[in-house]
Amino acid sequence: MVCEQSMILWSMLMKGYRGQQKARMLDLRRFREAVCSTQIAKYLGCEHCGKSVDLQSVSSLNDAAPGSLFFMSNYDPESMVKDAVCIVPVEARDQIIPGFTYILSKSPKLDFAKVIQGFLTNNDVEEDGASGRAIVHSKAKLGENVRLGSGSVIEEGAQIGDGTYIGANVVIKRGVTIGKNCVISDGAIIGNDGLTIVRDQNGVPIPMRHIGGLHIGNSVEIGPNSTIGRATLGMAIIGDHVKIGPQVNVGHNGCIEKDVIITGCASIAGGVIIGEKSWLGTNCSIKQKIRIGKECVIGMGACVVRDIPDGQVYSAFPAMPIRQLQQLRRKVL
Repeated sequence: MVCEQSMILWSMLMKGYRGQQKARMLDLRRFREAVCSTQIAKYLGCEHCGKSVDLQSVSSLNDAAPGSLFFMSNYDPESMVKDAVCIVPVEARDQIIPGFTYILSKSPKLDFAKVIQGFLTNNDVEEDGASGRAIVHSKAKLGENVRLGSGSVIEEGAQIGDGTYIGANVVIKRGVTIGKNCVISDGAIIGNDGLTIVRDQNGVPIPMRHIGGLHIGNSVEIGPNSTIGRATLGMAIIGDHVKIGPQVNVGHNGCIEKDVIITGCASIAGGVIIGEKSWLGTNCSIKQKIRIGKECVIGMGACVVRDIPDGQVYSAFPAMPIRQLQQLRRKVL
């Protein structure tokens, strides 16, 4: 009886929570003003089928309603909604139903993401530039349409490119350069000192201050509470289109090449080089001065202690090629 009452109470609490979440998310999913569905199709370079619809928001398939844009990777005619617009695979052309509106896409999920990026990114942030509570040094340089969240600090000599968004309580340290159309999320620290220690004759640890630079390319995204170290003397680099999740640490002297994805809580020590289009799983750890090749996959929780050639998939602790790991498991089991 107690268990049943607990389940009822839990159900009521979750129902109220979902209602609050739905109300909050609807605000973030709304366009600032109505967008015509033909405009969306033109933006994506896709074919528009059916009548034009004035779109008010984006939504998931389950929440689709009149005036919303949603997508289906696997087309289901019964899930269509009147006066809404659905991005569907081009292969569904012969199954479209008269009276509904479609955008035909080679990759519906990708094009849906492009709409969010192009029409809704930072939609919850005011458009009047720097917040009155941001601190910007007089010798910092901000490009056009840069947005600064409350409590952010931009130090001397920092340069931020056009269209970049800096979240609340972000610190951009001295001499850091950030490219165009980047997103630096709340609480991130960009250009911090790494941990380089030299002991004196008495064994007392003396920190070596980092006076090098950090260059971040275009269209980079850095998640909340992440830290990106500067170089000791030279230049640390984050390449174009790199995506970094929340609570990630990238150590000093690093070089993250273009199109790399680093998921949440990864820890990358100093001097690491990661080749382009590689993917690093949650909570993985990379030893200092390791080189990871191009198009590699590092599994969740892996500990990388040696260089990895191009195109490899590594997992476990210490990290090893996935085939070698499977062979080891067969021997053990």
